[in-house]
Amino acid sequence: NNCKCKDHCSSLDCFQSDVKAILDWGLDSVKLDGCGQEENVTLWRNLVNTTGAYPMMIENCHNGPNVPCGTAPAQCPLHMYRSSTDIAPCWGSILANIQTVPPLAAAGLTYPGCWAYPDMLEVMQTNLQGRMPAPVSVTESRTHFGMWAIVSSPLILGFDVTNGTLVDAAWPFIANREAIAINQQWAGFSGTIFYSSTEQTFFKPCGWWQPNCTFPSVQYFYKPQPKNTVAVMLVNNANNTQDLPLTFNTVPGLQAG
Repeated sequence: NNCKCKDHCSSLDCFQSDVKAILDWGLDSVKLDGCGQEENVTLWRNLVNTTGAYPMMIENCHNGPNVPCGTAPAQCPLHMYRSSTDIAPCWGSILANIQTVPPLAAAGLTYPGCWAYPDMLEVMQTNLQGRMPAPVSVTESRTHFGMWAIVSSPLILGFDVTNGTLVDAAWPFIANREAIAINQQWAGFSGTIFYSSTEQTFFKPCGWWQPNCTFPSVQYFYKPQPKNTVAVMLVNNANNTQDLPLTFNTVPGLQAG
């Protein structure tokens, strides 16, 4: 159902033949985009499950945003869903997309088996399609990866992994076991933003279709971890370096000792 093929039919036999092809190829995940006609995610799920071949991860993209029907797993016929529009390789777009997760987290709509997903990672992305000003830097990539990790987003790389220079630059954080462990842990809540400064910073561009935007210059994230611990991330979105103060008793679930 992607933008290259633009499937032309939505009848049952179209779904069945596509599911069969994907299973025959041995693929272990499928992203259902929004360019074609096969948009019935529940039907996809049922057809995959009834084959009994092997488990498959299903992403509901449909160009985003797409919100599940409720907080129960039975009301979410997929494994992850797009909370945002298409991401672009620029910091304004990365910030715009991460802001779509906290309202879903507050509503209990991102949880194991049904994760809110603010699109793929733009870590070390150099394909600017002639529309973005500069590749995503190492500093931006590291912070981007950390934000996705701490809100329990699926971590799907989108850069050229055959480029050794890019891989070497990204490896220290995309292979960071502590960050990945924080992303994978579930202690009852998916993680969110708990502080945003009143001071704003201007960004240009902010995505494929948004020319400019403003976002808080500073934002703090947290995610509960097992054994009454909490992961915290401080993000400076401003154009200048600055110290970011943190008082422990302002972190949800963390008591000052």
